[in-house]
Amino acid sequence: MAHVRTLHQNHPIPEELMGEKALTRLLARHAALEGELVEMTAGPLVDWDGVKLVKRQKLSIAEQIEAVKRQLQ
Repeated sequence: MAHVRTLHQNHPIPEELMGEKALTRLLARHAALEGELVEMTAGPLVDWDGVKLVKRQKLSIAEQIEAVKRQLQ
């Protein structure tokens, strides 16, 4: 069973909530990060360190999405 840390305490998350809801949230976050990348690179001055950070976050979320998809199968 998965756990969420809140205020230094672990709280179990029911398995039925983990799968599809987690996948939906991860996909939404991945899309939001894509929007951030578009905004960050649209102007004449680009914060490349910020772009690298967002790309790393997107990669991490993409890996989490794949893990959740494997669990659902």
